[in-house]
Amino acid sequence: RASISQIPLRLAWAITVHTSQGMTLDGARIDLRKAFVEGMGYVALSRVRDIDNLYLYGINRKALAVSPDALAIDELLDAASQQAAEKYEYLRTEMKRNPPPVSSDKKKSDWRERIDKMRETYPNAFRPWTDELDAELKQDFQQGMDLDALCEKFGRQPGSIIARLKKFFGEDVVA
Repeated sequence: RASISQIPLRLAWAITVHTSQGMTLDGARIDLRKAFVEGMGYVALSRVRDIDNLYLYGINRKALAVSPDALAIDELLDAASQQAAEKYEYLRTEMKRNPPPVSSDKKKSDWRERIDKMRETYPNAFRPWTDELDAELKQDFQQGMDLDALCEKFGRQPGSIIARLKKFFGEDVVA
């Protein structure tokens, strides 16, 4: 379970923002009453996957304000995007006139054949996991069942079992 608390120091905030790039959280309790930089609230709030698990204890005007620099960059990007759209409009027109050929059914049948062949060994390959299967996998793994036995029981490839175990128990769970 992750938890971060800090005094709002500029350097500490910069490090936190930098290291949180691309990071997501299942839930968070956030107090933005002492936010001191435009956009600080956006950075904090945008890390949470599910709004139902977001608890906002306070906010101030600066927390969700957009900085003048960000607005200026946004205007530049909008203008450049518009110019690019106009420059390459002829390609869109050409694609409408002469659409690319639809992918052949052969590719689809080749993929279907590969899956069917794989399912001879692993009957549940590429099938979705259910909450019940996840719970059973976790329990069996925690009770010491080895990878081969898990593959046999669940009818899945070793890579699928390992990926699922890493999701639940962390990257170092299976070597």
